[in-house]
Amino acid sequence: MQINRNTGIRSMMKSPRRLANSTPIKRRVGTPYGGKMTRAEPRIIVAAVAVFTALAGLGASIRGLLSDSPGLVRYGAAALVLGVGCFVALLNITTRDDA
Repeated sequence: MQINRNTGIRSMMKSPRRLANSTPIKRRVGTPYGGKMTRAEPRIIVAAVAVFTALAGLGASIRGLLSDSPGLVRYGAAALVLGVGCFVALLNITTRDDA
Protein backbone atom coordinates (compact mmCIF):
# COMPACT_ATOMS: atom_id res chain seq x y z
CA MET A 1 0.00 0.00 0.00
CA GLN A 2 1.29 3.45 -0.86
CA ILE A 3 0.30 6.83 0.57
CA ASN A 4 0.00 9.71 -1.85
CA ARG A 5 2.01 12.63 -0.48
CA ASN A 6 -0.30 15.26 -1.97
CA THR A 7 -3.64 13.91 -0.76
CA GLY A 8 -2.67 11.54 2.03
CA ILE A 9 -4.89 8.83 0.51
CA ARG A 10 -3.70 5.25 0.50
CA SER A 11 -3.40 3.59 -2.86
CA MET A 12 -3.75 -0.13 -3.48
CA MET A 13 -1.45 0.11 -6.49
CA LYS A 14 1.73 -1.91 -6.35
CA SER A 15 5.03 -0.13 -6.15
CA PRO A 16 7.11 -0.12 -9.37
CA ARG A 17 9.53 -2.61 -7.85
CA ARG A 18 6.74 -5.05 -6.87
CA LEU A 19 5.07 -4.55 -10.26
CA ALA A 20 8.23 -5.56 -12.11
CA ASN A 21 8.49 -8.77 -10.08
CA SER A 22 4.86 -9.82 -10.47
CA THR A 23 3.64 -12.15 -13.18
CA PRO A 24 1.91 -10.57 -16.17
CA ILE A 25 -1.88 -10.71 -16.39
CA LYS A 26 -3.09 -12.93 -19.23
CA ARG A 27 -6.14 -11.55 -21.00
CA ARG A 28 -7.96 -12.50 -24.11
CA VAL A 29 -7.77 -9.85 -26.77
CA GLY A 30 -10.91 -8.31 -28.21
CA THR A 31 -13.36 -8.63 -25.33
CA PRO A 32 -13.84 -6.31 -22.37
CA TYR A 33 -12.21 -7.49 -19.15
CA GLY A 34 -10.71 -10.47 -20.96
CA GLY A 35 -13.95 -12.48 -20.81
CA LYS A 36 -15.35 -14.68 -23.50
CA MET A 37 -18.36 -13.29 -25.34
CA THR A 38 -21.31 -15.66 -25.35
CA ARG A 39 -24.16 -15.83 -27.82
CA ALA A 40 -27.73 -16.02 -26.66
CA GLU A 41 -29.35 -19.36 -27.33
CA PRO A 42 -32.02 -19.25 -30.03
CA ARG A 43 -34.62 -20.76 -27.74
CA ILE A 44 -34.15 -17.90 -25.24
CA ILE A 45 -34.85 -15.40 -28.03
CA VAL A 46 -37.91 -17.35 -29.18
CA ALA A 47 -39.11 -17.54 -25.56
CA ALA A 48 -38.86 -13.74 -25.30
CA VAL A 49 -40.88 -13.39 -28.50
CA ALA A 50 -43.44 -15.81 -27.05
CA VAL A 51 -43.81 -13.61 -23.96
CA PHE A 52 -44.54 -10.57 -26.10
CA THR A 53 -47.00 -12.61 -28.16
CA ALA A 54 -48.79 -13.55 -24.96
CA LEU A 55 -48.90 -9.90 -23.89
CA ALA A 56 -50.28 -8.87 -27.29
CA GLY A 57 -52.90 -11.63 -27.01
CA LEU A 58 -53.91 -10.36 -23.59
CA GLY A 59 -54.23 -6.84 -24.97
CA ALA A 60 -56.26 -8.05 -27.94
CA SER A 61 -58.59 -10.03 -25.68
CA ILE A 62 -59.21 -7.04 -23.43
CA ARG A 63 -59.76 -4.77 -26.43
CA GLY A 64 -62.21 -7.33 -27.88
CA LEU A 65 -64.12 -7.49 -24.58
CA LEU A 66 -64.34 -3.70 -24.35
CA SER A 67 -65.39 -3.22 -27.98
CA ASP A 68 -67.73 -6.23 -28.00
CA SER A 69 -65.85 -8.03 -30.76
CA PRO A 70 -66.02 -11.82 -30.25
CA GLY A 71 -63.53 -12.55 -33.05
CA LEU A 72 -60.86 -10.37 -31.45
CA VAL A 73 -61.47 -12.01 -28.08
CA ARG A 74 -61.02 -15.51 -29.58
CA TYR A 75 -57.86 -14.64 -31.51
CA GLY A 76 -56.44 -12.78 -28.51
CA ALA A 77 -57.11 -15.74 -26.22
CA ALA A 78 -55.53 -18.11 -28.75
CA ALA A 79 -52.42 -15.90 -28.97
CA LEU A 80 -52.28 -15.74 -25.18
CA VAL A 81 -52.47 -19.51 -24.77
CA LEU A 82 -49.99 -20.11 -27.59
CA GLY A 83 -47.52 -17.55 -26.20
CA VAL A 84 -47.61 -18.91 -22.66
CA GLY A 85 -47.38 -22.51 -23.90
CA CYS A 86 -44.36 -21.77 -26.09
CA PHE A 87 -42.68 -19.83 -23.29
CA VAL A 88 -43.05 -22.72 -20.85
CA ALA A 89 -42.00 -25.33 -23.41
CA LEU A 90 -38.90 -23.40 -24.48
CA LEU A 91 -37.63 -22.74 -20.98
CA ASN A 92 -37.88 -26.34 -19.76
CA ILE A 93 -34.51 -27.92 -19.08
CA THR A 94 -33.50 -30.50 -21.66
CA THR A 95 -30.95 -33.31 -21.47
CA ARG A 96 -28.46 -31.21 -23.49
CA ASP A 97 -28.42 -28.41 -20.91
CA ASP A 98 -25.60 -28.15 -18.42
CA ALA A 99 -26.86 -28.26 -14.88
